[in-house]
Amino acid sequence: MLKRLVLIFFLFVLPVNVLAENSNLDLKQENINPGNTLFTLKRLTEKIHEKVLFSQEKKVTLYERLTVKRLSELNYLVQNKNLTPIEQASQRLSAQAGVFVDGLANLEDSERNQKTLESFSIYKVKLGELRDNYPANSSYWLLLQQNIDTFEILSQKIK
Repeated sequence: MLKRLVLIFFLFVLPVNVLAENSNLDLKQENINPGNTLFTLKRLTEKIHEKVLFSQEKKVTLYERLTVKRLSELNYLVQNKNLTPIEQASQRLSAQAGVFVDGLANLEDSERNQKTLESFSIYKVKLGELRDNYPANSSYWLLLQQNIDTFEILSQKIK
């Protein structure tokens, strides 16, 4: 019964809401974002989902999806001028991207690495747009710049 509930939750409540095309990134809004009372439950189900996956390939695919979700959540916060959770969302994005790249390194898939590098370039452009919503060198500007720098470092790691 519990397995069915978790499956239903993943199929309907946590759909993949992100589409990336070439150099255009269209971030779809997540159903549950930071600040929502269900956000803790969403994160818990993501962690459970990770624990039930045994294939490294499937884990890396999950990490990739979660990285895009973290970017979408950060985008939501910036667009809605919700400043309070931006620091944590920024940290979650960098941490998730790092976990994704570490998992990717274990796969040794050069084609996927190249695709990831292209995606990271697009993410850096999007983060630059989000960063520019704040005055230069302000705390929020610096947080988003740190995300850009993280994606640059991670890009170098998988080259």
